[in-house]
Amino acid sequence: MSPQIVKLALNCSTKTTYNSLKVMLKRKNIEMNMYYCRKVFATYLRNKGIEPEIIDLLQGRISNSVFVNHYYRPNINEIITKRIRPVLDELTKEMQN
Repeated sequence: MSPQIVKLALNCSTKTTYNSLKVMLKRKNIEMNMYYCRKVFATYLRNKGIEPEIIDLLQGRISNSVFVNHYYRPNINEIITKRIRPVLDELTKEMQN
């Protein structure tokens, strides 16, 4: 997480959960499809060169492939700091423009 996201979370007056967000948006008649958000995010990461196995790990999916189940043991901290963090920083800048 970036310092901006942590600061935003700490400044929230109440604990926000997926369900509370969904209910609040429904009350305001705003449609939300988290599947679509995850799909856009995964597509963005893939377009930036992040491998599908890493994207699956980030989104909590486990592949059925023998390679991923038995042999693939990435250093997730290194992947996040060296590969994912720069992509997320770029995405944050794009969203602010």
